Amino acid sequence: MIRNPDLQGISASKFVMFRCLVTMGHADGILCDREKEYLRGLLDANRLSRVQKQTIENDFADPVPLRLLLPLITDPLYRGQLVYFAQLMAYKDGHLHPTEAELIEKLRTYLLDEGQLNDLKAIAGDLTARDMRAHDTAAGDGVTGERPGGNIDPRVQGWFAFFFDLLSVIRFFM
Repeated sequence: MIRNPDLQGISASKFVMFRCLVTMGHADGILCDREKEYLRGLLDANRLSRVQKQTIENDFADPVPLRLLLPLITDPLYRGQLVYFAQLMAYKDGHLHPTEAELIEKLRTYLLDEGQLNDLKAIAGDLTARDMRAHDTAAGDGVTGERPGGNIDPRVQGWFAFFFDLLSVIRFFM
């Protein structure tokens, strides 16, 4: 089967998360150059389809309201990441505008209800248990003496980094 890379792209939830970030950049009425650079860097690091790229370009000129986009982010991972990236996005122009602060609070409340926070905690617990098993396996062989960090799946390391960044953002708002 031949696949057309122009028609494939990132998942729907991740794509909508990026669209929300574009809208967030417009929250203070101005999408400044630093915000555009940040967004373009995020987008360039992902394999968006041609249609997804065009949609984002349209959003740069005419952003879609968050109330229409948020329900489309169904993956808990991207719901959590949106809060994190929105926080970073809000400070890209050098200050936190009151409208941006209000939107971030709404995002946090809407996207990270207690059930979703518990889901994230459960994921972190699962990843911790997996890391501990990797540590026990590495420490138990007595041959290499290699630290367990060398055996940890990069996705696990990414989850830890994401989870602790997310916790710091949540603590910031509490």
